[in-house]
Amino acid sequence: MQTIIIPVIWILITFYLIVRLDFFKLSPVKPVWKYAAFFYKLILGFANYYIWLNIIGHGDSLRYYHDSLIVYNSLFENPIHYFELLTRSSLQNIPEHLVPYQKELYIEWHVNEYHMVRLLAILNVFTFGNIWANIVILSFAGISVSTALFKFFVRQITENKKAVHLLFALIFFLPSLIFWSGGILKEAPVFMLLGIILLQLFKIERDNQSNKTPAQPLFILLICLLLLFFIRDYLALLVAANLVLFLWIRAFIQKNNPAKYFFLCSATIGVLFFLIPVIFPQWNYFQYAKQEQLYFLSGALDPDYHFQTIGNSGLEVVQQIPYALNNVFFRPNILHTQNLFRFYQSIELPLIWLLVGWLLFKSIRQKQQFSLTAAMFLMVCFELLFIYGLLVTDADTLSRYRSIPLFFILLITWFHQPKMPKISA
Repeated sequence: MQTIIIPVIWILITFYLIVRLDFFKLSPVKPVWKYAAFFYKLILGFANYYIWLNIIGHGDSLRYYHDSLIVYNSLFENPIHYFELLTRSSLQNIPEHLVPYQKELYIEWHVNEYHMVRLLAILNVFTFGNIWANIVILSFAGISVSTALFKFFVRQITENKKAVHLLFALIFFLPSLIFWSGGILKEAPVFMLLGIILLQLFKIERDNQSNKTPAQPLFILLICLLLLFFIRDYLALLVAANLVLFLWIRAFIQKNNPAKYFFLCSATIGVLFFLIPVIFPQWNYFQYAKQEQLYFLSGALDPDYHFQTIGNSGLEVVQQIPYALNNVFFRPNILHTQNLFRFYQSIELPLIWLLVGWLLFKSIRQKQQFSLTAAMFLMVCFELLFIYGLLVTDADTLSRYRSIPLFFILLITWFHQPKMPKISA
């Protein structure tokens, strides 16, 4: 009974906040739709974990929750142990009283995945270790970020009710995004952090009166980058590298179209990135990527596709660029799909790419300029997709990783030069 009561209590609490708080007023969308969006996210979040628990039977979700319960239960044995398990980050010189806990954990303290264990262990204190209630809290946090994104972008189309509803559907009802970011996987905090980062970048770009970067959004941006580093370090580093270029262009290139210079600089850096290991084989940093790919290769072979391993030399990696693009743009596809979930992905994926292509064509035809923020975020998303196309050797995992950058690509190609009203953090 407790398994049901606790999530219900948290659903009532979070639903009450959505009903009462002005922040969640999404005019001109009718209130019933925001309520539907909340329960839609809950249902897909519950389904996400249920599938992992009862159909797949293994995976990150189960390991995160299993380990978080070990940390949470230590609170009743000794609160100091709970604090140590939350903050521990090394396998060196393990205190004797922590050894039994360490032996029970699937995930080691020093790896990034353990930060998800920490997050769930903290939530467990408020939900008494109930995983379904944890999903409710994470869903509420995700809906809050989605609301902030909608309220920012809807200012561009308030006169067009049809476009407003399409925007609402994109942010709150895109199935792949809501499914993958609705459970307790890394996608939940990654989506929230990237959404906040995007809004802070628009705040920074809005301040065009001086070359000084506004302190508050930059501070929030850095905090989000730090948290993102704890969840997905490579993504945080990718965003940070592009942020340096963003701030440099904003400060020193006073042109009417700074996004053009961002794209040109990014393209130049990208070419150099691939040429350096070819010209200087001793600097072949692609060997590191090859080691990272072993994580995916260690699993079962994908029955529907043949995936390639990263080559030993820089030239071999360059030759795999077409393969990586095909991987991330077209897999899974209808011709090589054996299950229902992949069938849905194989339909949604080309439709999104067609819509992105149409929006880009429309922008070019109408000579619409991209904002600097839009240029940066698009580059981050496409660079991230290329990394996944090169490394990931499972179509389901690829669909999961691709869901968030694909959403932001679609959103930004639609609103790449938004108005700059004052927005809240």
